Amino acid sequence: MRKIAMVVAAAAALVGAAGVPAVADQDPMNTPNAQAAARVSSAGELLSDKNIVKSWKADTGKYCVTVADWIDTGKTMAVANTVSGNNTNAWTRPTSVCGNAEHTVTVYVTKTSTDEYRDSAFQLAVL
Repeated sequence: MRKIAMVVAAAAALVGAAGVPAVADQDPMNTPNAQAAARVSSAGELLSDKNIVKSWKADTGKYCVTVADWIDTGKTMAVANTVSGNNTNAWTRPTSVCGNAEHTVTVYVTKTSTDEYRDSAFQLAVL
């Protein structure tokens, strides 16, 4: 029985090292009151998350963050912010920017003084 347990543990370690999705490698976020949360780089890379499937940069200052499919984004609100002081706006309904994808939050980042879209890292909480 002990040999079986050792083989199962070794197999699990190999599977984990061989092809785990990028999301699984991210640092988990301690956000007990949010259904989902993310830290996203200015390039759209997911840096850390809670219940996030993926993130990507759709265009300059326009980002898409897909949450777990059990989260009904139509019944949630999302809050995004940047550390750079840029304006942010988060939409929980499907948008053309993100291909009208379900369970996807669209985040827009604009320069405060001009309202021009600009790339910026941000944090997102889906409540």
